[in-house]
Amino acid sequence: KSLISDSENTRKYSDYPILEIATDSKHFFDSQGRIFSNEKIILDDGILQSCRLIASANHLFAIKHTSIYVFDLKTDKFITKVSHNELLCAAESDHEDNLIICSESGSLLKLDSALKLKELREIDSSENVSEDEDNEGNEDSDQEAPEKNERIFALIRKPGSSEILILKVDSTNRRAYIEEVPLRSSGISVSTQ
Repeated sequence: KSLISDSENTRKYSDYPILEIATDSKHFFDSQGRIFSNEKIILDDGILQSCRLIASANHLFAIKHTSIYVFDLKTDKFITKVSHNELLCAAESDHEDNLIICSESGSLLKLDSALKLKELREIDSSENVSEDEDNEGNEDSDQEAPEKNERIFALIRKPGSSEILILKVDSTNRRAYIEEVPLRSSGISVSTQ
């Protein structure tokens, strides 16, 4: 469409920039952390941190700070809030429409159909150094410093596969790389969080 015809059909929802639109193209959030649906705000929790919106077959998931807000996708009704003890830094839905989440420390979590968080596995990350190892031998501290800047940036569903891709970014060495994580449910031991 042309810009003229688009401007005739355009409505203003927020006075702030829109930061992300959900995978269903009907839900979005602005820079104030407010989530919109059907021309109304469905969540304004006062947390300004940006979040990730993912729409599954039945639910809308808003991953924000240490919480996952779950809404009914058809009615926009709030269902529940699931909290974790760590910052949730990335999320994606898998091929079975489950929500896969990654915490800042590298734990890979799954929100099951009963809306309970379960730990799938620890992601190998140089950030996962225990405090005891950190305090031992200061001669190795120079070699470890660059590795601590490695962060998990995003989870990506691999097309046509049961694997999730993990995008890691190393700001010190100015590089990014992708790791594959198989999510076959038969081979994963799951512990409830």
